[in-house]
Amino acid sequence: MFQQEPFADSLPSPPKIEDIHIRHERQTLRRLPRTRAVMFLVRTYLTPLTDLLEERDSLYSLRSAIEAWPEEMARYKGRHVWADVFRRVCDEILGDYIPDEMGENGTGMPTE
Repeated sequence: MFQQEPFADSLPSPPKIEDIHIRHERQTLRRLPRTRAVMFLVRTYLTPLTDLLEERDSLYSLRSAIEAWPEEMARYKGRHVWADVFRRVCDEILGDYIPDEMGENGTGMPTE
């Protein structure tokens, strides 16, 4: 991935929770009926993190994914700028919460 200038380094530190947005994509393949050609479609969304604060399962999944990023990806995405604020908010909202389908080990894998 190419990033000319690290944008996150120019943001106020620490950012407010209202300033943090989640960028996510939905990628789909569609076959055109007449030509049978296949189209690859990408729809990008920017969701304010504050929209997820009421959805504990989503917030839990997001936190788990972010914590699992390799260091290179975390640096690219500017985690060093917003992670402390994100973790604090997650800790306040989630506490010891584990979604029902995650099981006792918190991984989503069946416990033995």
